[in-house]
Amino acid sequence: MDDQVIKKTQDTLGKIIKKPPLTEKLLRKPPFRFLHDIMTSVIKTTGFMKGLFTDKEMNSENVKDKDNKISFLQKAIDLVVLVTGSQLPVRPSKIIAGHEPENTNEFLQALATAINKKVDNEEFVKKAKGQTPGEPEGTKPSSATKSSKDRQRDRSKDKERESSSDKRRRGQKERERERDKDKDSEDKRSSRRPTSKESDRKDRKDSGKKDERDRRGSGRKERDEATKENEKDRRDKRKHDKEKDDRRKDDTPPSDENEPVLNGDINGEHEPEEEAPPRISRPSSAKGPRRRHRDGRALDLSDGLNEEEEEIE
Repeated sequence: MDDQVIKKTQDTLGKIIKKPPLTEKLLRKPPFRFLHDIMTSVIKTTGFMKGLFTDKEMNSENVKDKDNKISFLQKAIDLVVLVTGSQLPVRPSKIIAGHEPENTNEFLQALATAINKKVDNEEFVKKAKGQTPGEPEGTKPSSATKSSKDRQRDRSKDKERESSSDKRRRGQKERERERDKDKDSEDKRSSRRPTSKESDRKDRKDSGKKDERDRRGSGRKERDEATKENEKDRRDKRKHDKEKDDRRKDDTPPSDENEPVLNGDINGEHEPEEEAPPRISRPSSAKGPRRRHRDGRALDLSDGLNEEEEEIE
């Protein structure tokens, strides 16, 4: 809201009343209690609007619900419009909701203008309440009263239209909030969802891990197979060596224990060796051995032997 609007309100109405203080904070969004205090202060200070409100309405504690607040503000607006002769864009329902503070400040400025006119308050109060000036209260309403009732009906219709429009706006705002929530949730889901590049990197990484596991598994399997083959070869070699040793034992001749003992110990006793039988000399040939003479002639040795034998005999 423009600061000039607030300053104008302070320069006009602020010169008439001192309480409540017209601070910038309160004028930017005037609450109902603040406006109620302004009306009662105007009545006490200037006498303007005296008799417009009931004794019950003069106590802010009795004006709590929405309808009573709207009725209170509508009375003040009607009187100001009636005195100034100018229409105001302000609406009580917007004032209560804290909307359109510019229009609320315009109403307060018009209130100061009406006070400064120094009109007959009683006459205008009766007009505002739908009574003919000089007519006692409780009499049959005149045509002016009927027009006032018509205005009240129009205001009630305006209230209904405003309430329906407010409901539509609230419903629209709620739908917008729901759409925003759905959009936020969708954005969160999309942010959590990995992109195509991220998914490709993840797939490659997973596939690399799988290949690594496969290689490790295949290498472990090959090592196991090689270990099994080596174990099998060692078993076959041991079996072959055992068979070879068995064949070597079968081919070995019997030991000396099975042979007869010759010239050895029997039961720890030494047996004397048996004397070999005398060798029978082979008789020499009848002619005897022959020797060759140096000149090559053969000598007959048998003659010499015979001679020796005869000598011996």
